[in-house]
Amino acid sequence: MHLAFPLLLVAPWISFEDLRHHRVPNTSLVVLWVLIEIDLARYAIGSERSAHLFAGISLISALVLHWLLRGRIGMGDIKLFTLIALHLHSLLVLTSGLTFSCIGAALWALISRKAVIPFAPSLILGTLLAIHIH
Repeated sequence: MHLAFPLLLVAPWISFEDLRHHRVPNTSLVVLWVLIEIDLARYAIGSERSAHLFAGISLISALVLHWLLRGRIGMGDIKLFTLIALHLHSLLVLTSGLTFSCIGAALWALISRKAVIPFAPSLILGTLLAIHIH
């Protein structure tokens, strides 16, 4: 259960800001990062290095995706994805969460019919669903 705790604490703030202003505040990401680092120190003794390496690889992948999509994914979403990868350090849960997130975002786009949609709420919900399933 501890896997979702840091994300659950900051999720309402991030989601509200992304829904209202189409941006993920850096302050919320710093708070999430600190909570994740505390959680890693408490529960993942000895595996912090692999978690950080996994997050770095995920960041590079997300930046390549940002470049390929010509900025259609915001940098706040990329930073949020990287923090989620840091905390999960599981490729299976991360890819499941990303898949659920994309499905949720696609449904949101179909329902709202807006050109720009907030991705952070979908990313958070998709990740929480993946944590719950796995």
